[in-house]
Amino acid sequence: MRLLALPLLLLFCLCIHTSAQEAFPINKRKIDQRALKAPKKIRDDLPRLTAYLIAEADNDFEKARAIYSWIVSNISYDHKVIEDNIRRINKNIRDILTRRKAICMGYADLFKAMAELAELEAATVDGYSKGTATSKADMNEPDHSWNAVKLEGNWYLLDATWGSSLALNDQAYTTINEDFFLSEPDQFLKTHLPIAPFWQLLDCPISPRTYEEGEAAIRNHLGSCDATYHFQDSLHQYLRLSTSDRRLHLATIAYYYNPTAGMQEEYGHALMDYAGSLSDSVDIYQMQDLLEPMIRLQEEIISTCEQADSLVHFHTWQQELYAETIINNVVALFQQNQGQSAPITPWSTLIKKLEQAQLILKDIKKSYFKDMALEQCEQYITILKDYAR
Repeated sequence: MRLLALPLLLLFCLCIHTSAQEAFPINKRKIDQRALKAPKKIRDDLPRLTAYLIAEADNDFEKARAIYSWIVSNISYDHKVIEDNIRRINKNIRDILTRRKAICMGYADLFKAMAELAELEAATVDGYSKGTATSKADMNEPDHSWNAVKLEGNWYLLDATWGSSLALNDQAYTTINEDFFLSEPDQFLKTHLPIAPFWQLLDCPISPRTYEEGEAAIRNHLGSCDATYHFQDSLHQYLRLSTSDRRLHLATIAYYYNPTAGMQEEYGHALMDYAGSLSDSVDIYQMQDLLEPMIRLQEEIISTCEQADSLVHFHTWQQELYAETIINNVVALFQQNQGQSAPITPWSTLIKKLEQAQLILKDIKKSYFKDMALEQCEQYITILKDYAR
């Protein structure tokens, strides 16, 4: 199985981070005023809105500022979603623009979407947060999202959610919070800890324990650390991955970085999502009658499911995927054995595989799939026992 995470945590090299102030000047007054005057008639049209906001930007920094300025001045925090545990609104960019409300993930996704329209490379970053540098964080699972954006070749951090005081009472707000716009990484880290160390944008990333201990511990670590790693290499390799590989890669890093129950669950489900993405390729091999690569892929899926099974309680579709892959793998191995003077895979091994599938199926609620799959297992075991005699 391809596990893509841990080696990237060990890429060591000195990297100098350039502050926004040292890089390019930002005419904040000009950019902010233009953002505040954005016509209402285009605010629901993301491409037109973004084009308007960046029309007078002279560099990447001013593009990012224009987008940040508009978001924090126009999108209010949706307290009702949190208070009432509502999950059916603010699920996409259109909903956020229409209602002009979001929670942290919505703020971050909106910034990312607008940044990409402005031809900026941006990412949504998940992590742990503190209300202040001295607050105690809940480290069981991530509770906040923000952004990283690449400007003129370097990565920077911002948090549009915390940059907006619209979160308080939904009233018009014209003063932009500067504390969370292109903040220095060591300052940002006082209240924001990403689930992946490379998103700290530091050569000497801190541990979750150091983050919990607070500002003094963070400062001591950054001032005394003599081992550094090149976060840009790790970040570059992560961003080159496919969507399915990226999810697993990040979940793997996050779990080993902070192995809590919450991160274990996320890691287990990420493994199963990855197994699901692999299963989409099985049909291609089957249609092309490519038996050997199909068997290898099936075995990788099974191995992934086994690893996930040790971490998390499966959903029904995950149990079905696991059992179905085992059954199909037995069929493929049976075909591989045909015409051989001696079976490549012992018949007894194939029987054990089917018995494993039966155990998985018996734990699923009654359904057509379960009945059909159990019947197949019984039939195949009978056939295999004849071969084994």
